[in-house]
Amino acid sequence: MNYFYLICNDGYDVDNSDQLVSAFDISMKRLEEKKWPLYRNTPGIQKIKNESHFLIYLAGTNKYSQHFVASFTTDKIIEDFDMHYDNFNQSYQKSVIKKYIKIKEIKIFEQPFSVKSKINELDFIKNKDKYGLYFQGGLKSITEQEFKKIDGK
Repeated sequence: MNYFYLICNDGYDVDNSDQLVSAFDISMKRLEEKKWPLYRNTPGIQKIKNESHFLIYLAGTNKYSQHFVASFTTDKIIEDFDMHYDNFNQSYQKSVIKKYIKIKEIKIFEQPFSVKSKINELDFIKNKDKYGLYFQGGLKSITEQEFKKIDGK
């Protein structure tokens, strides 16, 4: 099994006059659609397999920022489509989507997991003073043990 966390940032809705959209709203929309985009330049996407497990971390400055808010399991990876842009440009020029994670077994946390308040419980964050460095890049691998600390399984 592979375990990861996805980092979702606040973005702008390009279909609605570039209105600001919180990372929470973006992630909930993606979960509702049961697919998560992976961008052309996302490091580590080749490690994702069917039945991989994911946590969703919210960056940004809005609702539940710096919290893990949900988890899910991969149903399959969708690669057979024409690459296109994301509707939420995520604070940089429109991102080209290379793959989608088809989602199953969604769990939205009743109590989101605050990274700041529980930072000492997270062994994958080696430098606690600069924890933000561990939440850049869109996708990060994590151990099963760390995943379970956050997911509560």
